[in-house]
Amino acid sequence: MQRWLLPSYNLERDLSAFLEKAGELDASGGPVTLDFGAVQFWIPAPIVYLCALILRWHEAGRSIFFINHTECKAFSYLQRIDFFARVGLDLPESFTRHPRGSDFVEIAEVPTVTCGQAVDQVTQRMAACLAGDNNDDARQMAEFSLGEIIANVQQHSCISGFCCAQYFAKHDWARLGVADAGLGMLRSFEMNKAPVYLENPYMSHRDALEQALRPWVSSKKHLAHGAYGRPSNRGIGLNMVHHMISGSCGQLFIATGNSMVEFHGEKLPKWTTFRYPIPGTVVSILFPRANVPAYYGLLSDAHAALNLTVDGDEDRFFV
Repeated sequence: MQRWLLPSYNLERDLSAFLEKAGELDASGGPVTLDFGAVQFWIPAPIVYLCALILRWHEAGRSIFFINHTECKAFSYLQRIDFFARVGLDLPESFTRHPRGSDFVEIAEVPTVTCGQAVDQVTQRMAACLAGDNNDDARQMAEFSLGEIIANVQQHSCISGFCCAQYFAKHDWARLGVADAGLGMLRSFEMNKAPVYLENPYMSHRDALEQALRPWVSSKKHLAHGAYGRPSNRGIGLNMVHHMISGSCGQLFIATGNSMVEFHGEKLPKWTTFRYPIPGTVVSILFPRANVPAYYGLLSDAHAALNLTVDGDEDRFFV
């Protein structure tokens, strides 16, 4: 029996240690006990990844036990964002649910089958939380970024993912987490016979992530038809998100397999390698709401960085 004492705080600085442990437990097989006793404050990314991982283990037939979850300091918050409901725990609620506030949005599923209306509702709800009532630039940037990341989950994971948003007013920090426990980038390249993989079939997880951050490389335009009847993936989504978050003085974390890359504003990226690969992909975004510049300026700068034109062929902008 594996026992995971979950950390008290799970912030951006803690992601690598958390994912390292997640990969170790995923590789171990057998029953898992999740001890929530110390949990106090987590950002969205590790929450939604743990959600995805638990469901992966359930589907694999692994026994999962929860202890101290109703006594931890974060119990009410985790219950309000529907974490326990998402992982199949039917727990009584000792509070009255009110209309969604401006500080968090409940965990939403990213389905494998494209449903434009459902995805639009998710992105709009999350973006409204991240941006607040009077910041259209932040709302548009958040909505665009989440839409691109969701599209990549649908195109590459082959399993449902999850997303969640949180606003921390004390520091004006808007946070977004999107995660799945599916194929991961390297396996997706392999299964889709991506030209970059065929040229280098011995590529590592870091190689795959580096390639995915280059324009056009992770696209599916070499396939006859796009996934689920959509236009083929063009491979520019992560690039666009990277440039827009950097232009907003934000932070972007992307992890897949045994590799994670961090972008902090305009600084050079920081790479981390895990001992144990994680299944799927995790994306974490942090940006100060007040620091988001004019949205169309961000969009134009991102297009310029990728040698695109805003008024060009719209078919080129599908991801």
